[in-house]
Order: sequence, then C-alpha cells, then structure tokens
Amino acid sequence: AKLKEIKEEAFELGLELEDLLEDKEELQELFEDFKEDSKALKSILGEKPKIVQSMYFEGNSATWEHQDSYYLDSEKIGLMTAGWLALEEIKADAGRFFICPESHKIDLGLQNIENNIADNHDKYIAKVVSIIKSKNMPIKAPYMTVGDVLFWNSWTIHGSK
Repeated sequence: AKLKEIKEEAFELGLELEDLLEDKEELQELFEDFKEDSKALKSILGEKPKIVQSMYFEGNSATWEHQDSYYLDSEKIGLMTAGWLALEEIKADAGRFFICPESHKIDLGLQNIENNIADNHDKYIAKVVSIIKSKNMPIKAPYMTVGDVLFWNSWTIHGSK
C-alpha cells in the first residue's frame, strides 16, 4: 500500500519515485520485498533473473494476442520467463491482461518471410487469433491487486483487452 501511495503522489507532482524518497535508506526499505522475490525466482529459475525489458502502462494498452518469443526471448529460445507486477488494483473495465493456459505448448514457428515483424506482422497476429479460435482455447484474465505477480513463459499466448 505504501508503494501505491508514493507512486500516486509522484505522478500528481510530475516527479519520479526517487524524488519523493528522502534518502537511500527509505528506497532500500521500499524494495526489500522485491529482493526476497528475486531470491525466490532464482530458486525457481535456477539462475539469477535478469531484466530484459520493463514496461509501465498508465492506461489500457489493448495489446493484441501474441507470444513474447516473436519479439524477444532468452538466448535459448522459449526459456524466457516474463512477469507482471501490479502496482495498483486492475479493475475489469480497465482492460485486463489475459493469458491462454497451456498455449506455451503450441509451436508457432520462427519468424520468416511470411510472418516477419517488419512486413507481415498482421499475418502473425491473425495466425495467433486463428489458433485460439480453432483450438477453442480458454482465455483467463485474472483479477490482480497491488503486489500480485503473474509469471508466464515466452511461448504463452497473452495480451490485454
């Protein structure tokens, strides 16, 4: 709850989070829980996690159905783990994040001339949507509140509406 309050105050003042913290000790205390989460991730993943990309959404980004592996992945394709940490309650009408359980088992193949991101991105998205429909895949949009974390594999089909 403290993180949410500080984040909101920073946003209202047009400042960065660090600008509101009086000293490094306060910043250290604020992120102690994240250190513990990192230890847990290391035990699950077998190695220290690395941040490859970080995104912050102020509103509904309405992201199309996709696998992260199409855009970025680990050195060993299919082994990247992604996660979403909710900094606030995500209400249903805000456009929730969704995943298709078990979709990490579907091989959509590598980028090629037919589906490459530069020329044929729309074909890739159409293929993903077609697979969801043809396999009658369930779509799950979990309720998330402050501090909840959702992890998924780079081959898991997901997006937001």
